[in-house]
Amino acid sequence: MKASRLSRLARSFRNICRDEGGLFTVYYLFAVIPLVAFAFVTIFYGLDIMYQDRAKAAVNRAAKAAVHQYDERIYAIEAKIVIDEEAARDRFEEMLEKNLKGDVEWDVKEFHVVDESTETFPASVEKDEYRFSHEFANPGVWTVVELNTGRKTILVPAAAEVRVDGS
Repeated sequence: MKASRLSRLARSFRNICRDEGGLFTVYYLFAVIPLVAFAFVTIFYGLDIMYQDRAKAAVNRAAKAAVHQYDERIYAIEAKIVIDEEAARDRFEEMLEKNLKGDVEWDVKEFHVVDESTETFPASVEKDEYRFSHEFANPGVWTVVELNTGRKTILVPAAAEVRVDGS
């Protein structure tokens, strides 16, 4: 039974290849299938790049908002920028949620403040596990966020600095 089905299939394929219309169909299939596969790969790769760019921009904007949570009273008295870590993290998470608009799940893996209460500048931060390094010339924050887009999980590092001119 399998042999007769296979021989019918072989005969029909031979008949398709004998005339010009059938041969065109075979050539058409050999051309269309790779093009459609290429289009799908390109679209999905483009979506991944778009999600990564959007995520990086969202984390950067949130870090820039967090860095502005410095204590103005201490700055006025001692001329030092001291960032309130709890307020900065709250602001960071609030802005990250607004920027991502609930499209992806996220988790803050690292969030640290580098300010004049604990550091002298320039200060360097290196985290090999996240492939992250940054040299702070001014006080700031650095963070690493894990984002799950549904198709893929990515780690997004960001650093932001604040400089207040007294002039």
